[in-house]
Formats: sequence, C-alpha cells, structure tokens
Amino acid sequence: MSKQKFSLRRRFIMLGALIGAGIGVAVGTGVINFTGNEQAASTCQAPNAVAQAMKPFIEGQIAGLQINKPARHLGTLAFMDANTNPVTMDDKSGKIVLFNLWATWCAPCRAEMPALDRLQAQLGGDDFEVVAVNIDTGAGKKVNRFLTETNIQSLALYRDPALATYNSLRKFGLAPGLPSTLILDRQGCLAGAMAGPAEWDAPEALSAIRAAMAVK
Repeated sequence: MSKQKFSLRRRFIMLGALIGAGIGVAVGTGVINFTGNEQAASTCQAPNAVAQAMKPFIEGQIAGLQINKPARHLGTLAFMDANTNPVTMDDKSGKIVLFNLWATWCAPCRAEMPALDRLQAQLGGDDFEVVAVNIDTGAGKKVNRFLTETNIQSLALYRDPALATYNSLRKFGLAPGLPSTLILDRQGCLAGAMAGPAEWDAPEALSAIRAAMAVK
C-alpha cells in the first residue's frame, strides 16, 4: 500500500473515532427503522443477488467492500435534495444505488469525490445512481463552494445536516466513519458496505457496478 493510501486510511480511522466519540453522541437522533414494513423487509433475502454478482470483482480499490452484511431494507433512509425537498431511498427504487456519506472537512472524502463524479458520469441513469449525501452542518455554502472548486458536475447534491441518517447507520455498524459507502439493490436492500475511500471509477469498481446493474 502506498504512503498516500495508508495516510488516507489512517485519517479515516481517526475521523471515525472522533465522530463516534463526539458528534454521534451529541447529535444522536431516533433510529431509522431499516426493516420498514413487513412486506418491504421480506424482499431482502440473503444471499443478495446483487452482492453475489459483484463478488468476483471485489479486489483492488474495492477490496474492502463487504457483502456478508445482514439483509436489511434501507428504503427509509431520509435526507434532502439541493432545494431542501425530502428524499428517501424508496424514491430511488428500481435502480442500483451507490450511497455515500461525506463531508467537506473529511480529507479522504474530498479526495474520493472526483471518482464518484466520474462514476456517475459513466454509468448514471435510469439503472444506476451515485447518491452522495453531505453531512456538513449549517447552510451549505461551503458545500456548494467545494463542489464548484473541484468541478463536480455529474453528482446531484444531497444533504443531511442534522446527521440523522449518519447516526442511524453508525448504530448498525454501516457508517463507522467518513466516507462510508453502501450498495443497494433495486428493492432498496443492502448488497454491500465499505468503510473508507476508494477510486470508484477504477476498472474493478466499474465491473462490479455493471455486474450489479445486470441483475434485474
């Protein structure tokens, strides 16, 4: 592992510890019901078909992607769009989703964003979307400034300034720090989870997402 990648991983671990000890405790909110209603929960079966399709490509940049997580329905994950309209993962049903939590103060997140933007540019559409949710508190001016400065063009802006989604996912071990990434199937079921940054437009990542998209 290069010194740069080691540094990013170390920063991620430190950020996770800081958030878990500080922000997570101070801003803890009600836990999102990941199982949703009984009918929705019953659609999430293990082993997950999307997870199994991605399995041959989990190496290199996405070697840390875990596909052995318990089956969970994540349709109730809630955040807001650029116009502060409420959005849930149920609104994304029917497509494969790469759900990413990030913040402008998180150095590994900032390094990862251009790759997420390129992934969305290459594969985004009716079958797939990168849903990158920012958790900066405040009005969001620095978020917009960062996206402009880094020339992020393909990602839609989603935000969760109250940290409700982050804290709920952290309680279930799905967001130990930032960045954290989840892969969801077309029914909103968890197919994979990864802690830390990755080059999401690397060949192995593109192959894994394409394999996920091929599962109907």
